[in-house]
Amino acid sequence: MNEVLQSKLAEIVELGKNGILQAADMIKEQMPDLVEQILRYNFVVSLLSWLTAIACFILVYKCVQRILKVMKYENERNVSNGYCYYAGKSIATNIICTVLGVICLITGLVLFFEHAAWIKISIAPKLYLVEYLSYLIK
Repeated sequence: MNEVLQSKLAEIVELGKNGILQAADMIKEQMPDLVEQILRYNFVVSLLSWLTAIACFILVYKCVQRILKVMKYENERNVSNGYCYYAGKSIATNIICTVLGVICLITGLVLFFEHAAWIKISIAPKLYLVEYLSYLIK
């Protein structure tokens, strides 16, 4: 019975070894395509994040323009009337624009500086892959 068990274990070990070798061969064949897909995916994600940062900066610019426009309008209105009837509306607009502007500015700065990998991928893809692999190993 011990010999039968050893022969069965030897078959199982041989099957496992063959499966691992076949998997390693398949990985070697698919590696260039896998690397290309990793580069393409990271390029697109990074570029979209970077463009979102640019959109945040544009939104901050529009918010600042809106705040200045409301302040100019209120200043002209106060000078002509002596009082401001819609002061609550302009203050609410300024507060909303200020909060939105600060949130967009912080988000834009983070996205802009943290997701500039698309530049590395387009200029030096091998260097990017080395950095990416070192990141995965850590």
